[in-house]
Amino acid sequence: GIVARYTGRSTLNMVDEEKARYKARQELFLDVIGKWHTANSGAVLIFEGNSQYLLNTTLLGACDYIVVPSFAATSVEEIAFTMLMNASDGVPADRFLIGVAVPSMSDPSNQNGYFDGTDADGNVRYALPFAAQWVVTPTDGYEKLGLYIVNAQDDYYNLTKTFKYIREAVDCMNPS
Repeated sequence: GIVARYTGRSTLNMVDEEKARYKARQELFLDVIGKWHTANSGAVLIFEGNSQYLLNTTLLGACDYIVVPSFAATSVEEIAFTMLMNASDGVPADRFLIGVAVPSMSDPSNQNGYFDGTDADGNVRYALPFAAQWVVTPTDGYEKLGLYIVNAQDDYYNLTKTFKYIREAVDCMNPS
């Protein structure tokens, strides 16, 4: 299958000419994805992006999952807000994955994967365990199916346990 990424932009402040160009580009992109899906009907199709910026949400009905990008979120409240923005009219409410990041080992300036503040011991707060807890918290209006994790390889070399934070997230969402 494929992951079709589309960030998009709000059209609220676009003038008619700019909005027409935006719509034409979006239709072209979605048409390519739609043709691929028709030719590969048995393959998995994942949409990753800001679904609230899609002018036509028809393709989302064919997607197996919709990834809500929350990679740079610094709190659960920010994830919830991003989710609410994506759960708009015309977007299937039964296939959401929350996109979170494992902090980068190679780029210390990249703050994706961290939440604001520290824990009681003064340690940084990794986003992954908090996002997992949020996924299993019931919500009205849409269904959260799980997490979509980027930079998973950076959790592999944890000194205390291989894939430490990913394991915590899995244990939270699927307790034994």
